[in-house]
Amino acid sequence: MEATGDNAVEGTPASDSMPIDKTTVTDSIPVQGTPQTDVVTVPETPPSDSIPIEGTPQNDTVPKPGEAEIQLEAPHGSNPEQQRETAEKTPDTNDEELFVTQGPPQKRIRRSPHLTNAEIRESVKIGLDDSGVGRIPKASLPVASLRPNVNTSNKGKGRKKSKANDVDVSTLGGSDIIADVQTNFGQPPIPTSAQGNKQSNLNELVESLPPEARSAATPDKKLIIDATKKFTKAPRVDKKGGWKHANLKTSLFHHQVLGAGFMREREKSKDQPKGGMLCDVMGLGKTIQTLANIVDGADEKLEDNANTTLIVAPRGLITQWKMQIEKHVQNNVLVPILCHYAGSRNNSSDIELFLQSKIILTSYDEIRISYPKMKEKPENLSPEELLRWGVRNFMNSAGPLHQFRFRRIILDEGQQIRNPESQTSIAVRALHGHYKWILTGTPLLNHSAEFWAYFKFLGVPNIGRFSSFVTNFCNGSDLSNQRLVNIVQKVVYRRTYRSRLFSCHIITLPNLNEETILVNPFVIEQALYKMLVTSFIDQLNRLANQQDEQSRCFLTMLLKLRMLNSHILCVQDRLKGILSDGKNMAKLQIAVADCSDDEANINRDIYVLLEELVKATKQAKESQKSQERMTSVESMLENFLATADNPHNDSMDWMADAGHDMPSSKVLKTRDTIRKWFKDGSATKCVIFTQFRDMTKIFANMCTKEKWAFTRLTGDMTIDDRDRSLKDFQALPEIKILIASLKAGGVGLDITAANKCILVEPWWNDAIQQQAFCRLFRIGQERDVEIVKLVAKNTIDDYMMKLQEMKLKEIEGAIGDARLPSVGIQAQLIHHFGDAERLPDGTFMIREWGHK
Repeated sequence: MEATGDNAVEGTPASDSMPIDKTTVTDSIPVQGTPQTDVVTVPETPPSDSIPIEGTPQNDTVPKPGEAEIQLEAPHGSNPEQQRETAEKTPDTNDEELFVTQGPPQKRIRRSPHLTNAEIRESVKIGLDDSGVGRIPKASLPVASLRPNVNTSNKGKGRKKSKANDVDVSTLGGSDIIADVQTNFGQPPIPTSAQGNKQSNLNELVESLPPEARSAATPDKKLIIDATKKFTKAPRVDKKGGWKHANLKTSLFHHQVLGAGFMREREKSKDQPKGGMLCDVMGLGKTIQTLANIVDGADEKLEDNANTTLIVAPRGLITQWKMQIEKHVQNNVLVPILCHYAGSRNNSSDIELFLQSKIILTSYDEIRISYPKMKEKPENLSPEELLRWGVRNFMNSAGPLHQFRFRRIILDEGQQIRNPESQTSIAVRALHGHYKWILTGTPLLNHSAEFWAYFKFLGVPNIGRFSSFVTNFCNGSDLSNQRLVNIVQKVVYRRTYRSRLFSCHIITLPNLNEETILVNPFVIEQALYKMLVTSFIDQLNRLANQQDEQSRCFLTMLLKLRMLNSHILCVQDRLKGILSDGKNMAKLQIAVADCSDDEANINRDIYVLLEELVKATKQAKESQKSQERMTSVESMLENFLATADNPHNDSMDWMADAGHDMPSSKVLKTRDTIRKWFKDGSATKCVIFTQFRDMTKIFANMCTKEKWAFTRLTGDMTIDDRDRSLKDFQALPEIKILIASLKAGGVGLDITAANKCILVEPWWNDAIQQQAFCRLFRIGQERDVEIVKLVAKNTIDDYMMKLQEMKLKEIEGAIGDARLPSVGIQAQLIHHFGDAERLPDGTFMIREWGHK
């Protein structure tokens, strides 16, 4: 599990009595401790232009006599000599062009989109920053919740205003997609009109509504008309309920015209930032809205001739973006397209190839690799020396993606930059572009301070350092909430499945049903679960008075228990130690002997396999050349014994050699559920989501035994293999099952060929689960969708589901991303396992354990 927690330093408290004009724009809100321009995030130094750079005059364009000038212009190639040569031919005339908040910068002609000296320094400072992030205790960070500002309505100010563009800020931390969809089901869709004139078309649409709905729908008509005027090439009605843009093959829905219109308006605005966040929930068409914005601005001429749009996406989504462009965009509008990722990476010194591309598709990994490492900086340097070192490091090491200015930068699944300390976030924020966009259906996963990294990337003025941002915008007071909401309402656009337009829900989709199945673990699974808990509690008690180590051990315990619930061999590393104790094997034998139910044979089979595995492991340790043959389950262990005889192998892989025949309660429940689905409908296709790689192999064996054609989608597959797997599942009717890891298959993909889904392990963070469900349930789905969650009864699965039902959102923040949990949350979870005493240093001693 990857740690992605956010840290920061304490800031100066904001005064709650500070007056704010609720009608003013965010930029004018006075914020204590927040500068009027972006803060240089290295130790306090003079403004960037006055920082002397070794060999570089303080005036970038007029070198002092006798001093050698080293230009900082970004290179055409990766060779430092070529970089300097190019820089000398392209002098920088104005370093103060970033984060301008008052009036437009002085116009000047740029020859190319290579970076200015100021932009290079800005990129360097982001990597050198250690002054505002990493020192605020995690427990002090606010949970992911925002409240709408009050007294900001337009009552008494003329005609009724449409609410279709209003952002429901309370949903930014997550919305219940399933409940929203079920509320929509059966409701009439937005009416259509065959009129060719957009005014007549919308008039007829409104007139076709029930009389009581027309009054509320009339303002929406004006909103749509106004949105079409924000385009350079205004979309026209397609007479089928959609809107056709000249550069798109696919028509836009009404809500997509509004979203793309918002994007066009922000890019044409005179105010910063020239971009924002498109945060529609999953399945409403963020991709096509983004493409509409790109193609509508494709012919715009910029002073520096920046023509390239950079689209950054998770590695597994790059091909899908290319396919979506080919599907939705008219031929020859966005060409050439360059894919830049491992295995398809072009010559990194050929910057001209990048500059000639209309679209570059790349991954977050490539952005991280492109940015020079700044954390390994020399010690005991003054601020000026540190900056000089950083600039030279950048000039020598920056990859092509950090060497020039893009027309537009788009972050798909942009929540990946929310942790300001991560190298990915730092590298992304060091990119430069005229227009910047973040696409995400889940902007806040943990706390509202995650907005800081988003706003920094976008170039939102006057938000200050992270510590100041937390103090002034996220301290929980009404005033700080108002400040943050004012910014959000300006730069964030979001619709959910509850959103309405023309008095109807914005989109009509089939129904979505969810069922939670409580799985009764086998007797032997229950016994092993208790042994694993006992083993971890002993370890936790030994780590009393070592808070960080105890917290990490506790997180490992939670993970291993969830793995055991899926299949006991998923925790073979712990199991080998537990079962090497003959007393524990004896306890298992007694538990199995007492079985008298229908599962007695299953429990005995599992015990026999475990007994043979333990014996084989012991024999392999005692003698590498042992020739002893096992008499039971010989066919299952033939492979295993061959491995045991290998003198180079001192670690027996129980999963590889026995997992395919050892049952588990969750695997059997998955099998039975799918059998029923296939019996009820021959056209059924389903996705099995699991979080553990070993489980994908076990489910593959299950499908093979059942003679079900299947394919897989996991993080360890190459992009080409993943693309081929997904394409086969979508296109081939005989392939009925997709086995997907939650991380690889649960984000960004379109899997509408499936109408059934099983989630094997409940996820701590419900937003992640809902992302996975929305791979199936989205625009393009024509069948009702059924979702099944498997929860192991009376285990950590069951307990965490109950906590989520109690809406303890901080659980998600503390554990959802494998961060060290706060003391309060850890206490709640530890008390689930037994009576625990909290020690003065914040650690725990568990005196007696037993599920509560």
